Amino acid sequence: MTENEVELEQSASDTRSVRCSGRVLRREFFAKVLLADPYPLNVVVPWKEAFSSSPEWRAAKEQIEFEWNRTLELRRTLIPSSIAQPLGRSLETTTLAWEKINGVPVLSLLLRGRVLDRSGMTAAAMFHAGAWLRTLHQKTAYDSELLDAKEILTFVLRVIQSQKPSTYVQQARAIVQEAIAKLGASRISSAIALNHGDFTLANLMWDEHTEQISVVDFENAMPNGIWQDLSTMALSLRKQLLNPLVSGNQIREMEKAFWAGYGEVSPDLLSFVYALAISRILVYYPNRVASRGERHGWIGAVTGSLYRSFLQGSMVSRSVQPWSMRAPIPSETER
Repeated sequence: MTENEVELEQSASDTRSVRCSGRVLRREFFAKVLLADPYPLNVVVPWKEAFSSSPEWRAAKEQIEFEWNRTLELRRTLIPSSIAQPLGRSLETTTLAWEKINGVPVLSLLLRGRVLDRSGMTAAAMFHAGAWLRTLHQKTAYDSELLDAKEILTFVLRVIQSQKPSTYVQQARAIVQEAIAKLGASRISSAIALNHGDFTLANLMWDEHTEQISVVDFENAMPNGIWQDLSTMALSLRKQLLNPLVSGNQIREMEKAFWAGYGEVSPDLLSFVYALAISRILVYYPNRVASRGERHGWIGAVTGSLYRSFLQGSMVSRSVQPWSMRAPIPSETER
């Protein structure tokens, strides 16, 4: 291959974009081409129905400029090596390219299983992820809000009560009701800062050689209450427990490490975050399994039926256990 040749490999695609990687001038890159215009924003915060202020669409060219500028801003604000260096953009072809990040997706590390994670890489990665997110929130905070947590949870409760009755819906209702009763006040304080907007395991990269966490995908990065990033990560961690191949102990260690890295959070804010995440799991994800056959044909229908009959109850039960409802206060060496 000469220096002017390009190696290109498509890695993933959906109706919104196609993602690919390759090499040009001996430099590895990752690129995303937007297919939809206007571009639909994939808001992942639990119960996004309760928050109508976020935009749902953005013109494709505007989205390209948005992601480009956000990447540059975050590299100035945080450790540059934790964010991929942008290489170029094209408004005409609605394409963005970044330098490829070294490391392995944290989600892939988790799915390898606990046996292959003897060194605790996933927990180490989550500690650094929590610290990264805390730094982002602290350095970009510009205000605080009195979050009407009880009103939001009451809205969520109404949505839950409108669902077809089931054991999981009943459990979700009880969890939200308990959170509403436990809140010391109707409104709780929450800092307003730049949120990643999709802070999930899928967007974290871990380099075990340098012990560096890197974060990708800033298409939804917007100023918001910090509870949005926190509830998104809580949901991302807990829903992994629906997979019978994922170790419950490993997720507990990862979750504990994340909160140790992030630092102190008020009990009311944490209760609010987990009420959103866990009730969402109970209402939404069992239905996803039940409809698996509609999306994956007869093989999906069979595996979905077996999962629902023999595993779903225990998997859902462990994903909503209240074993990490309190964020630990980090020691001086961890701050």
